[in-house]
Amino acid sequence: MRNNQETCIKELGKKLIRQAHVIKRQSEELDMRDKRDALRLEDVRRLEGLLENSRDRHEQMEAMLDRVARDQAKKTERICELEQVLEDKAFKVESVTNSWMRARNSLSPRGSS
Repeated sequence: MRNNQETCIKELGKKLIRQAHVIKRQSEELDMRDKRDALRLEDVRRLEGLLENSRDRHEQMEAMLDRVARDQAKKTERICELEQVLEDKAFKVESVTNSWMRARNSLSPRGSS
């Protein structure tokens, strides 16, 4: 009987040692998993920061593009106005030139050039 008890105690001791090793391994695996999770979380936060910066830059670029488009539209409108003024002045110059030519021709004797 004593022999049976000693054997049983030894077997239980071995089982406890195996369970302790399993628990230690599982604990180490959990620690490694926690470290990986922490690194992933850092990466996610860094990427979120980069995304936010990218969004900010995108908004700034859109605002700049809107300003450039408005400025371009104003400049185009001004160019059209100036082209109209130029066309009006060219028409006046042509009109004055034609009037001057008619007046000159009416003052000069016919047949002499």
